[in-house]
Amino acid sequence: MKRLFAVLLTILMLFTLFPGALRENVVKADEVYKAETLIEKEESQKVIILQVGKTSFTVNGVTNTLDSPPVIKNSRTLLPIRAIIEALGGRVDWDATTKKVTVSLESNIIELIIGKSTALVNNTSKPIDSANSKVVPEIINNRTMLPLRFVAENLGCSVSFESSTQTITLKYPEEVQQITANMKIVNIHFKGTTDDNKNPNNEWVEIKNNGATSANLKGYVLEDFAKHRFVFPDFVLDAGKTVKVYSGSGTQNSSSLYWGSSSAIWNNDGDTAYLYDNNGKLIDTYKYP
Repeated sequence: MKRLFAVLLTILMLFTLFPGALRENVVKADEVYKAETLIEKEESQKVIILQVGKTSFTVNGVTNTLDSPPVIKNSRTLLPIRAIIEALGGRVDWDATTKKVTVSLESNIIELIIGKSTALVNNTSKPIDSANSKVVPEIINNRTMLPLRFVAENLGCSVSFESSTQTITLKYPEEVQQITANMKIVNIHFKGTTDDNKNPNNEWVEIKNNGATSANLKGYVLEDFAKHRFVFPDFVLDAGKTVKVYSGSGTQNSSSLYWGSSSAIWNNDGDTAYLYDNNGKLIDTYKYP
């Protein structure tokens, strides 16, 4: 017991005499931890590279094979999605009776039906391509082919296309810059003069940039209490300006974004809006009435 006490006393004296060294070691340990965390995050990202007309694709440099090659139809890329989703750690289910495909990845669920130009994304109806209603899931050569960009982006992937080589690159999770701008939900218009389910654009949520600089909101998420989610596209909001997120469909501009829902999002008898930054951190809430 006396020997143990002496050892503890010696350690305590060393900490007292050389506090700077102790702090330096703690700081270095913290820096090592942060560096290891950053490396782990970078290594966890999956990069998938595909090419139109070819069945082979790579996941972080490792070659895999599709059931059927990607094709371009109605100016959009369609492909059999199962191998891609499973490579990302997700799941694909097929209901032959309803011809419905359900794609799941972490907390995101997308439901698509063959021949239908809208899909459910986390229980919210969205147009697959608001600019072209001909873009739909199809069965080609006995393979279920889904619109790649719609599925990938709604699962949280970034998608890029190199037209000269017809090469598609997916990154999951997508690379987004952390935004520190001061974003606030300043108003919710939840009830119009007509039926909101017939005209979802009666509803809108207004968000203001209270920061001193403009910010790209790509990757921000707006969510209601029922977990309907709107993921912000590539959109720059200038300092002091506001943007309204309408529940329905429309053409994006400098002050308007569109959820793409075919029905109302916000409850007339009360609801709560949650705004998350592009790292998933809750930065603001707005409750009414």
